[in-house]
Amino acid sequence: MTTPDWSFVRRPVWLVGHAVAAVAVVVFMMAGFWQLDRHEARRALDAELDQRLDAPVARLTDLADADPSDIRYRRVSATGIFDVDEEVMLVLQPLRGVSGHHVLTPLVTGAGSAVLVDRGWVPLELDQPSDPQFAPPSGPTTITGFVRTTQTRGRSVPDDGELSQIGRVDIDRLQRQIDETLAPVYIQLSEPLGGADDLPVVAPLGVLEDAPPHLGYAVQWFIFSAVVVIGYGFLMRRTSRTDTPAGSAAG
Repeated sequence: MTTPDWSFVRRPVWLVGHAVAAVAVVVFMMAGFWQLDRHEARRALDAELDQRLDAPVARLTDLADADPSDIRYRRVSATGIFDVDEEVMLVLQPLRGVSGHHVLTPLVTGAGSAVLVDRGWVPLELDQPSDPQFAPPSGPTTITGFVRTTQTRGRSVPDDGELSQIGRVDIDRLQRQIDETLAPVYIQLSEPLGGADDLPVVAPLGVLEDAPPHLGYAVQWFIFSAVVVIGYGFLMRRTSRTDTPAGSAAG
């Protein structure tokens, strides 16, 4: 019976191979655990959404003292007058694969106070604020929508000047050019202000869309790790047999 010779594992080329295989296993395992973390975070977000979306519609003024992160995605109502002179376009927001923008309009809710409202989507060619094609009601209006928190990530936003277009809903940045004091959150409409075919089109709440299958991705990464371990072990085992000096045998 031939005795396997494992001395080859100390050769320089194999030492490099050991390092590469070990790094690959570690990276794949880390990627798998990261996907598991994403899966758990998504489950927590789904539970949070279910709880908040099932809650009755609240008046935004009744939640004024709440921490923004504690009320995000809550359904709320607010009453006021839209200030179209302070309207801004949230650019490059596709809807069902069609390019366009969202319309951000302050709703003045009281003397010196307002809340920013994402009124929905308009086609790409309608890129100027206060376009009469998507004008809001002119008088006192009650809206219903979801609480959203200010965005700090995304497209860059100029620090200076008055903006007519913006790449993210940055409430602090927009406050610099709006006379009324904005609420620390904004509202994304859930119900159209006009007819179903009128502009802007109410946009879906993005977090409710299908999430990536993080659990499946995690399983794939763990399988990749196992393939490396098993495959590399098989390769070494095979090499130990083929590298055995001729004539060596166990009695």
